[in-house]
Amino acid sequence: MRFLLCWIFALAVTCYIVIPLEKSQPMKMIDINSIKLAELSLNLIDLNTSSYFENVMNMQYSGKIRLGTPPVEFKVIFDTGSSWLWVPSTNCRTACHPCSNYLNTSNSSSYKSLGEKITLSYGMGFAQGDLSQERVIIGDRNPLNVSNQAFISVNQNKDFEGMQADGILGLAFRKLSKGYNTLLDNIKLQGLITNKIFSVYFGDNFFGDSKITSPNSAIIFGGYDLASYAQNSDIIWMSVFPETGYWTVLLTNIKVDYTLIDYVSFLAIVDTGTSLIMAPKNEANDIMMRIHQKGQCYLAFGFLVCDCGISHKITDYPDISFELGSGHAFVLKPEEYFMKEGLYCQLLLTSLQKGNFWILGDVFLRKYYSIYDAENSKVGFALAAKSTVVVTADFGFGSSILPMFFLTLLFIGSSILYYKWQEFDVDEGATRYQRIHV
Repeated sequence: MRFLLCWIFALAVTCYIVIPLEKSQPMKMIDINSIKLAELSLNLIDLNTSSYFENVMNMQYSGKIRLGTPPVEFKVIFDTGSSWLWVPSTNCRTACHPCSNYLNTSNSSSYKSLGEKITLSYGMGFAQGDLSQERVIIGDRNPLNVSNQAFISVNQNKDFEGMQADGILGLAFRKLSKGYNTLLDNIKLQGLITNKIFSVYFGDNFFGDSKITSPNSAIIFGGYDLASYAQNSDIIWMSVFPETGYWTVLLTNIKVDYTLIDYVSFLAIVDTGTSLIMAPKNEANDIMMRIHQKGQCYLAFGFLVCDCGISHKITDYPDISFELGSGHAFVLKPEEYFMKEGLYCQLLLTSLQKGNFWILGDVFLRKYYSIYDAENSKVGFALAAKSTVVVTADFGFGSSILPMFFLTLLFIGSSILYYKWQEFDVDEGATRYQRIHV
C-alpha cells in the first residue's frame, strides 16, 4: 500500500476531480552466485489549486481528505489494494503509529456508530477499531461531499511505523469491505461523478526528499487526463477480476532480457498502495539471478544490491517485461526498477512470503498512468508523462549504500507494504481464468 496532498480541479462538462498526491541496519551482504489522448480523454480546466508535496524517496504517495462536521483533515494513502477507509481516533494517540491528526467522534454532528468492531489483519500487524459512518470531503476547491460513508475509526494499530500518513482510503472492490459501499461506490451513488472511474499518476522524484515534480502526482475521480499525465493518447485496456476483490489482471508472460522466466503465476494485482513490485519466491529468485548474470550483485535481507558504478553501469542490466491481458508488453528498464545511490543500485522487486500472484506497485505505476473503470471491470494503462524535478533537496548520503537500505527498510518494515493481500482468493481468479480459456 502507498500514498497523496489535496487540491481539486473541476470539469465544465463532465464531473470529476483531481487530488494532488504527496509522495511521501547495517547488513551483511551475501553473494547470490548460488541462488538458482484519445476516446473519452477528459481534459481539465486548469484551476491551479495545487499544493506542492513533500516527497519521501518515491516510496509513499499520500493525499488529504476531511472527515466529520466540522471537518477534520487527515493524510491518507489512496490504495487500490484495499477497500476500507480508516483513520485514527483520539483513542489511538498512544496505541497507534504517529499521526498528524485524530478523529474525536464526539465532536462531530454527522458521526454515527454502526455498533461493530472491525479488525483488519496485515500479516505482521493489524488495525482495529469501530465500524462507523461519517461525512467525507475530498478536495479543497469544488469539493466532493460524501455523506454516510462507512469507515473504521481506528483505536489501535501495530507495525505501521513506516507509514507516513494517518490512515488508508481503499479503492478496491466491495468484497474486501464486507459488502459495505466503498468511497468510490458512494461518490457514484450520490451523483457526484458520472462515471465510476478514477485514474492515478505517480510522479518520479528520483528518490530524493522535498522535491516538487511537474506534473504533480494526482488522482482523478470520474475520469482521466491524457493530455496532462500521458505521453500520448494510446490506452491499453484489459479486463480485471473483481471477484477477487482486487484490481487483478491476467499475467501471461514475464521476460528478462527478452527471455521467458520460469513462472507459474497468471494473476497480478495493480496496487497503488505498495511501493515495490512483489513476486512469488521462485520467480523473484529467477529474476534476481538473471539480473546478477549481467553484472555483480549481492543479497541483503531479501533485497538485491548491484554494482552500478565500480565495474558495471546501470545500463548493463537487462529490461524486465510483463505481458498483461491479451499479451501486451509493459517494459521496465533498469533505471526504472533500480534505486541508485552512489556506486550501487537496489532492486525494487522482492518476494512475497506466500502466494502465487504478483503485485505491481508504485515502481510499475510510475512508468504507466493507470485508469480504473469499476463499472466495466477493466483497467487501462498509458505511458506516463515524464516528471521534471522543480525543487531539489539533497539527503547528503554521498556514495554510502547503507542509508538507502535503512530508508527502504523503514518503509517496508511496515506490514502495510507487504501483507494486505492475505485475503486474496487465488482460486476465484483461477476459476475466472479457466472460464476465459475454455
